[in-house]
Amino acid sequence: MLDITLITSLLNPSRAVSPSRTLLATGASNPDDVAIFKLPSFDPVAILQSHENWMFASAWVGDTHLITGSRDSTVKLWSICSDEILNQSPIVTRTDHGDKVRDLKYCMDTETLSTLSQDGTCKLWDPHEMLVVSSIRCPDPKELVCMAVKAPLVAVGSQRFITFIDMRCGHVVKSISSADEGWGVRSLSFQDNVVTCGGGKGRISFLDTRTQKYIRIREMNDSACTGENHMDTIAYSTGTGHVVKDQVYNEHFAGQEIKHAVYTHSHDFSGTSLLVAGGPLPYGLKGSYVGLW
Repeated sequence: MLDITLITSLLNPSRAVSPSRTLLATGASNPDDVAIFKLPSFDPVAILQSHENWMFASAWVGDTHLITGSRDSTVKLWSICSDEILNQSPIVTRTDHGDKVRDLKYCMDTETLSTLSQDGTCKLWDPHEMLVVSSIRCPDPKELVCMAVKAPLVAVGSQRFITFIDMRCGHVVKSISSADEGWGVRSLSFQDNVVTCGGGKGRISFLDTRTQKYIRIREMNDSACTGENHMDTIAYSTGTGHVVKDQVYNEHFAGQEIKHAVYTHSHDFSGTSLLVAGGPLPYGLKGSYVGLW
């Protein structure tokens, strides 16, 4: 009855686990829809249908409410309390953004929702009222695709910068140049006072929010990555990964070195291991990279 499979759902770029770690929200076989699974069994629970284009991001506000953002420029609030398998009625639909909503994050400490859009703004919301509290225009409006939050900061990734916003006042605090030379910041995460940055050129860098500088790191003797000096910082580069050598590759990229953009990464609970995954940045190329560091 449910038109979803676990494999196709996990291909969606958005995945969110509920605070109790009992529910997973991700994309369904139709990327416009949201699939809800039980954890750890991965039994299907429900499909949420209302977006008119790809669902790019989701975040839980407690264990019974989910907020989603989409390529259709809307932000929606859903209740997961119903026993209905097919839910086509979000509690609230907001159209405050003027372009695709690329990412959203919920900060439990401050009960603040942050949304990021290709309209060039980051908006801070009261998720209980679903009202925008502040709208911040980002210094670099190009390729706004990722965020990370840790009270009181929101980190925003763009083509050239990592921009920090203070969610208490809704102002830009600082913009720091990306370590990837205009290839774009593709993933961000907080680990205590350090922001891990995944770049479009296949680099991983670590930014200390206290000093507002990149952390110098020693070269790793590992075939998966190399130490690399760049812009007076040191960043690690991903390995060669896999590239599908199809017609697009043979006609346009044959013989070239293909960098794998770091589209996602995650620290383990101890903070001593980092899972990095991504793929080729150029449009039309297919491939993948996964590394455990």
